[in-house]
Amino acid sequence: MFLRAFALPLMLASACALGAREAPAASAPAALETIDGWAERGEALDVYFVPSGPVVEDRLEAAILGAERRIRVALYNLRSERLAHALLARHREGLEVELLLDAKQMDQPWNTLGAWLEEQGLPVVPVRNERHRYATLHDKLALVDDAEVFLGSANWGPSGLHANEEALLALRSPALAAVVDAELDEIASDARHARVGDVPGPMQLHFSPTDRLDAVIERAIDGAEERVLVAVFSLRLRWLAEALVDAHRRGVEVWVVTDRKQADYTDVDELLEAAGVPVLRALNATGEHTAMHHKFAVVDGRLTLTGSYNWSWTATFASHEDLAAIDDREVAAAFEGEFGRLWARYGGARPNPVTASMPVRVDAFAERTAFGDTLALVGDDPALG
Repeated sequence: MFLRAFALPLMLASACALGAREAPAASAPAALETIDGWAERGEALDVYFVPSGPVVEDRLEAAILGAERRIRVALYNLRSERLAHALLARHREGLEVELLLDAKQMDQPWNTLGAWLEEQGLPVVPVRNERHRYATLHDKLALVDDAEVFLGSANWGPSGLHANEEALLALRSPALAAVVDAELDEIASDARHARVGDVPGPMQLHFSPTDRLDAVIERAIDGAEERVLVAVFSLRLRWLAEALVDAHRRGVEVWVVTDRKQADYTDVDELLEAAGVPVLRALNATGEHTAMHHKFAVVDGRLTLTGSYNWSWTATFASHEDLAAIDDREVAAAFEGEFGRLWARYGGARPNPVTASMPVRVDAFAERTAFGDTLALVGDDPALG
């Protein structure tokens, strides 16, 4: 006989105690989400989530080793010896390789790869951002053969590629590659040029300090009608928090995850909680310097905002940052899934906004049952009863 299909919650309903939750020893990674809809335009987009084993570093190395003409990279810091050696190998083979690194990070005694690559003859451009005491080159951008672009929240090092919660976009789009190429020219020359407009397609790129990335996000929040999910490492801009509160008060579901260690230095999370917005302070305790390092928001299951940009004053007005605004439901679904995993990992028994009411269809067949017998679905998830 067949057991009747039914729906059940995947996550336990719970008490609503707030506060930090440490990561358990194991967590199921998402690894890779291929966005199928981009192929229809002759482009490609893969979304990677960390932690996911070696796959993100594998993908970056494969792109470097597979380049045919040139590679341009702009990073806050470079601590992956594997990727550093790959860049050097391609340079020695005669490929055009350029590496822009934040000069203030290069000054730190623990960041030695940039200076070593310079000594080996690889063209390294130290970018010293003097717009503010804490201003940096904070991008994590790579351009390969004027067609392939990598961007996201992950620095190229052990924590960023293996242990933090991070996102990396790997996309093939000559139009977006041209936008990134122009931005790298601006960073290298310390020039400021006004944004020239959108490119065809669902993804638009914005860069600070020239563009007002906070305004891009605020407009998206102000236009929300159903739900806003926010996962941001450093959440410090009061006016963006107030926009979230306004959305909450007009009936939009608003859920926020931020890094616990960063939350200790701001009261913006308390402002949100006081207004009734659920806030989860995530403590990634995998290592001494690990973090919930995401910088994304998803609005109405359609618009995704992600990149290197923290919601802070320095990131908005002084540092070199990037923000991708992606109007694509498939991309939004990938990031909503990651938000659900974050909440499951750090939220304990608190209701999960993504998976709490997800229906599951179960069809069961047993040969030795008689009419009227009952089949029981069992498992290690308490939601199964």
